[in-house]
Amino acid sequence: MKISNSTLKTLINKRLKLNISSTSRKREIVEARNIYFSICFHRMGMTATSISKTLSKNHATVLHALKKTDEWYEVDDNFKAKYDDIINLAEKLNGIGSNQATKQNDINTITSKQIILELQKENKMLKEKYTKLLLKKNMMDDLNIPDELVDQVKERISLYLKSLEWKGKEYKGEVYLSY
Repeated sequence: MKISNSTLKTLINKRLKLNISSTSRKREIVEARNIYFSICFHRMGMTATSISKTLSKNHATVLHALKKTDEWYEVDDNFKAKYDDIINLAEKLNGIGSNQATKQNDINTITSKQIILELQKENKMLKEKYTKLLLKKNMMDDLNIPDELVDQVKERISLYLKSLEWKGKEYKGEVYLSY
């Protein structure tokens, strides 16, 4: 890869919304840091010592992280997805732009596009929920049930459905009103 380690650091920080330079031991930050170490070592050909200096760590920390990264990649699907996502972004970025300012703009563009896609998916899901709620509201309106009785009606319908489960689906008997 031809991108710089500082560009990679920025890419990981923006994509995962955290700071890998922090000294925190939270799992999300440790995973992100390990992804950075692994890409620098395996894809960019940096040594453990030179990688460790970029984040003020010890070279042994980098070696341990490389070992853990390989293990996590094999067993943790969430970690694997994060790692592959960062690799894909880095490879897209690798072919784009030549100077630092252009690369920074490209990082922002790529992450913005992915955020837009995620928001579009969430918007679609919310629209589906809204449609279902609107259907329920229309059904309640069609039945002309006053607002103060809606909870009682829901409870009675729920009890009726449970009684059908108890008696079997073929039950055609009468349901007695309790009022």
